[in-house]
Amino acid sequence: MGLWQSYGPFTYLSGKLMKQQLQEQPKRKFKAPKKIQPSASEMERDIIDRYQKNLEAFLDQISKCGNIDIDKTIITSPILSIVTYSLRDAFQFLMQHEHRHINQAIRVKAHKDFPKNN
Repeated sequence: MGLWQSYGPFTYLSGKLMKQQLQEQPKRKFKAPKKIQPSASEMERDIIDRYQKNLEAFLDQISKCGNIDIDKTIITSPILSIVTYSLRDAFQFLMQHEHRHINQAIRVKAHKDFPKNN
């Protein structure tokens, strides 16, 4: 663990802000950093299967943390290296964000133009 992860003076604040920004029902929209924006491509038929496999892999990784103190384990953001937060906060905001994606999919599926015929 690097010095910044050990000392990171804003770790608690960073985790709190990330949870606010990535909650299931955001209070306001913001544009994702380019580093994590999805590529523009046509939706493939297996998107739901791929999403489910990714979600299962994510949950599997969480289950492997049973012997780890997730409050004291501090990680660095993959987006901005000066941002740190606890593993617990990361799990919380990532799960909230997954719910946001599920809500988006429900809205898309309910849209009058879904599925769009070409």
